[in-house]
Amino acid sequence: MFKMANKNTSLESNGEATPAPALGMFGDMSLLREIIMGPKVVEFNGQFETLENKVAQNDEAMHKRMDAIERDMNSRFDRLEGLLKQNIEQVNQNMAQTSRRDKDALSDLLVQLAEGLKKG
Repeated sequence: MFKMANKNTSLESNGEATPAPALGMFGDMSLLREIIMGPKVVEFNGQFETLENKVAQNDEAMHKRMDAIERDMNSRFDRLEGLLKQNIEQVNQNMAQTSRRDKDALSDLLVQLAEGLKKG
């Protein structure tokens, strides 16, 4: 007698129906999916690989650009720091000169005042 296999059984070479292992059923589904979707999967894999390459190139370009920006910013900050130091030194020198002039002027006034008091 000839037996038919169903989704829970498989036919052996002797025609006997035996329980099919669960993985075999999923393996068959994978095979069917591969047969039906195979060309699309290959196409999707190619597109995915192309996208991965573009992302890698963009990542590399972005890192190069960020490194260039970082170098530029460091250079600008160094120049700015130098200018700031020069300006601070100039202000300190101007304050010292002004202080000396004011002290000299005050000293002259005090001498004049003392001479005026002696005369008067």
